[in-house]
Amino acid sequence: MEPIATSPRGLGQAIRVLRRRQGMTQAELAEACVLRQATVSAAENGAPGTRLDTVFRLLAVLGREVALRDREQVLGEPDRLE
Repeated sequence: MEPIATSPRGLGQAIRVLRRRQGMTQAELAEACVLRQATVSAAENGAPGTRLDTVFRLLAVLGREVALRDREQVLGEPDRLE
């Protein structure tokens, strides 16, 4: 099952899970996104100052996109990240 994020921290955890599944280090992901490794680390830790364009760059390199759905569908799912 794919990770489901319902908070900035959960989104960061999901990015970390996806990065690790692809066998990438933070430095490799940062280089592919033309970002600093510290920026990737901050995003993965759910830093409140993380810019949306940074999140979309990370997701694009990881081959992912954002999909919106009703929150009720998320409750109780095993891979939910908060």
